[in-house]
Amino acid sequence: MSRLIESILIRFPLPAFYFDASNDEQWLIVDGLQRLSAIRKFVVDKKLKLSGLEYLKDFKGHGYDRLPRTYKHRIDECAVTLFLIQPGTPEAVKYSIFRRINTGGLILNDQEIRNAMAKPAIRRFLEDLANDEYLKKTIGDQSKRMVDQELVLRFLAFRFMDYEKSKKNIATFLDEMVNTLEKASEENLNTYRTAFHTAIKGVGAYFKGLLLKKVPPAKLKSDDARMPHSLRSGPMPWPDFPKTKWAS
Repeated sequence: MSRLIESILIRFPLPAFYFDASNDEQWLIVDGLQRLSAIRKFVVDKKLKLSGLEYLKDFKGHGYDRLPRTYKHRIDECAVTLFLIQPGTPEAVKYSIFRRINTGGLILNDQEIRNAMAKPAIRRFLEDLANDEYLKKTIGDQSKRMVDQELVLRFLAFRFMDYEKSKKNIATFLDEMVNTLEKASEENLNTYRTAFHTAIKGVGAYFKGLLLKKVPPAKLKSDDARMPHSLRSGPMPWPDFPKTKWAS
């Protein structure tokens, strides 16, 4: 953060900012959130003290209020290049733009990009499903980098969409599922929620501790006696899950 502020103070040009301007009243930051947060923390919140500077070493420990007036003016007069994604731009194009310009310090993975672009209600929806107790018992804590939420999204996509007909790669296929969720009624969201909870609970109970775990062949053989019949030999009898009304 301090190096960014130093760049402004010595008048280095800043990288361009990208905003999704689909909603005139509330723009979505597509690229530049960390930079804007750093500037806000230093200039507005007054919570950032400069450190690790390369050129302005005399300003170490300075907050905004301690800067000489000349340098404060440099912040006020800093030129900013801004690109807007105009209303009407297809969602697929927005995701493509985000992936192409995602070159910050921490490169976001596909699910983190979806989370950044999704509506708050859908973020909460996926987070809620990812906190399912049976899912956590199965895969443990996979919340880092939103691995668990992508697993949930994959289930919903393959359950309620047709991957073969989509002719898209997995990333785009999952992007489309997010768009489907954003357009879904509350009734359909409840259907998706019930389908996921029912499936993960039923399959988890059927396969016990082996669900979604990679088991070496040698261990499969040694543990044969305690494994479900379907993993030992012969066709798998489908478990008798509670009846669920699926969405069309």
